[in-house]
Amino acid sequence: MIAIEQTAPEKTGVASTLRAGLYVLLFMVLSALSAIAFDQVLRVVTLKDEQIAMRIESVAVILPAPGFAMSPGPAKASLPYRCPLQPETWVCEAGFQLTYRHQARPDGAITSLYAPYFSGRLQIYLTRTLIADSAWADSPSYLGQSAPLLVPLPEPLLREGDNEIVLRLASVTYGGTLGRLFIDADHRLRGDYTTTRMMVATLPRLLEGMVIAMGVFMLLIWTMRRQDHLYLVLGIQLLSWATPALVAALIDDPSLTTIRLANIARFIFSALTLPFTWLFLGRRQPVPTWVFLLLPLAAFICAFLPGGQGTWIILKVLIPISVIILLVSNVILMHAVIVDRNRAALPLLCMAVIGVVFIMRDHFVALGILQNRHIQLTRFNGPMVATVMGLIVLGRYAGAMTAVERFNSQLRQAVAAAEEKLRQTFAREQEQARKAVLEAERMRLMGDLHDGIAGHLVSIISLCEQRSDPQNQEVAQASRQALTDLRLVIDSLEDVGDDLGMMLAVFRERIEPQLRRNGIRLDWRVRALPDLPGLHPAVTLAIFRILQEAVSNAVKHSGAPAVQIDAVASPRAGYGMRLTVCDQGRGGAVRRNGGFGMENMRRRAATIGADLSVESSPGAGTRVILDLPARLNRPAQTAG
Repeated sequence: MIAIEQTAPEKTGVASTLRAGLYVLLFMVLSALSAIAFDQVLRVVTLKDEQIAMRIESVAVILPAPGFAMSPGPAKASLPYRCPLQPETWVCEAGFQLTYRHQARPDGAITSLYAPYFSGRLQIYLTRTLIADSAWADSPSYLGQSAPLLVPLPEPLLREGDNEIVLRLASVTYGGTLGRLFIDADHRLRGDYTTTRMMVATLPRLLEGMVIAMGVFMLLIWTMRRQDHLYLVLGIQLLSWATPALVAALIDDPSLTTIRLANIARFIFSALTLPFTWLFLGRRQPVPTWVFLLLPLAAFICAFLPGGQGTWIILKVLIPISVIILLVSNVILMHAVIVDRNRAALPLLCMAVIGVVFIMRDHFVALGILQNRHIQLTRFNGPMVATVMGLIVLGRYAGAMTAVERFNSQLRQAVAAAEEKLRQTFAREQEQARKAVLEAERMRLMGDLHDGIAGHLVSIISLCEQRSDPQNQEVAQASRQALTDLRLVIDSLEDVGDDLGMMLAVFRERIEPQLRRNGIRLDWRVRALPDLPGLHPAVTLAIFRILQEAVSNAVKHSGAPAVQIDAVASPRAGYGMRLTVCDQGRGGAVRRNGGFGMENMRRRAATIGADLSVESSPGAGTRVILDLPARLNRPAQTAG
């Protein structure tokens, strides 16, 4: 059982790895099929060899000599022709001669010579007169396929019958190539020339411009993120690959040494591929980056070695090392995709597969296995891989910036929430401190009133009760009323919050003994009540005064044996609670003249936003109704 538990995760891991490997293989196959489909599209839009009136597949090779003097017995060569590099000079030069039998066209169309595929500098002579030079439109600093040439053959130089056409090919660093040539009416060749030039010259220049822009942008990012060497390495790679394009843009007629050094600078790109891979995958570099820069340094040194030693070292040693570095990088990428499930490395791996397919395709074209191909696809490998590398890293940078922006946004929200919470806490603490100060002041005032004025009133009442004369009894009664009123004022100062029930309970505690001394029963009909916002001490005192006045009127004028006080929800819209003081006495309160009690009650009710109404009829008793608003107003001053 233990053995099964140990091996089950291993089996799961192996199955997951195999499944990931199959997915990677599927993507690689799809990439290869995409490359093949791209080649087939180009084949469809490319001019077919059999559509041309004159297709030149072999030429006479002449040795490059002053004035193009024919060497004895020029050798025949099939096209495409590969020009061998001279080790001593790093230059290949070759001359080609062909004969064109000219006949005047009845439609007057222009006859043109079309060279869709060659690498290096190509010069074309008609009857020993220079009529075209690829350097006029294309910089010689570029390696690989040059822009196609469509050369109208000038009628003044053409003669009926055989015409001698000489082509001179020169290339530096890696040799030159001359593909098949075509001669036909200009309008029949023009469409293929436009397509080929767009694919060979315009599109690569756009890609190289994009590579330069991304290289500069990577270095700018690195200046702001010095700790991340990925941007530094990739920026150097991109700019080193685009060095020939920079030379072509900045120098009109570069020297052979400049051209050689510009193309050798691309060794920097291949040498730094492995450090880029480690940095891209976030792995520790087992070898410092500067070690890999020894490869381009050696290439630059070889450029100045005498004889053919430098050429031999570059071709036989440095280029194979660069290929090995690229292969190791691809193996590491494949391991990262399959084992580490790193999806970001998959596009680079697919680009590598497409590059291999392009190399094989161009090799088959050179061997003559594939026909009707005038565009070399290998030249797209470098810009394509460099562009994909730059876009992936830019995407990573954009993702990092988005994550940082999202984090900053969350941080700002958290800070704002914390500030709001602190403000609320501070406000609560301020409110609590204010309440504490007010409570202390209320307690002091209540104590002063209770121990001072209330004590004096109790003494007056005690002295008056010791004497039985009517005048002292009146003073005692007035003192009792003043003491009751003072106690109501003191009770109103107590902080009951918004609890209306507690406030009414305090009122009952003070008013019920007074009613009992007068022989009147209190019918208390108050149950659990909801809170009433705004129940400030000043509001409480106003309600106490209104209820006290209503009870006092009932005691003095109703003659009823009981007074009823109840509290219910107000039936009127906009009001919260209804307090009612009623009796079953004489009634007629609304018609009673004299005194200001009723008017004071209404004024006090208005100051707190309440409404007072009185219902009274002779023999039916009196009902004083106080409708309190849903939120009480704090009075500016209490009516007297």
